[in-house]
Amino acid sequence: MEKKKPFYGWVIVAVAVVCMMLGCGAFTGAAAAYIAPVCEQMGFAKGEFTLYRTIVSLLGALLMPAFAGVIRKLGAKKVMLIGLLGNALAYALYSFGSALWHFYLAAVLEGIFTNGISFLTIGVLINSWFLDNRSTV
Repeated sequence: MEKKKPFYGWVIVAVAVVCMMLGCGAFTGAAAAYIAPVCEQMGFAKGEFTLYRTIVSLLGALLMPAFAGVIRKLGAKKVMLIGLLGNALAYALYSFGSALWHFYLAAVLEGIFTNGISFLTIGVLINSWFLDNRSTV
């Protein structure tokens, strides 16, 4: 009797879950842990400093419709890779920030690329693997 291979789409779902846990949970949650120490060390007001998260969120929301077109044009895998590299660069820039505007600039970069590794891109990727049973996932 031939052993049936498991559907590879479930591997994609598992990896997507891990990516979302890291992207939404670890990075966003970890960012909250750094607010007080960074503000204390740099002399920023917490309200001024946390504006960087607002910049990321607003840019992400405003650019989401454009990313849908980019995903159709380039494909989800390429968009995810570009988004990952762009976010990595933004986080590297955060580590070099010594003035408030440095954090805002890095936030603009993160906001531009955040949709590349967000629910939008992962949803498109998963959707392409489950053509027959989309409601299963």
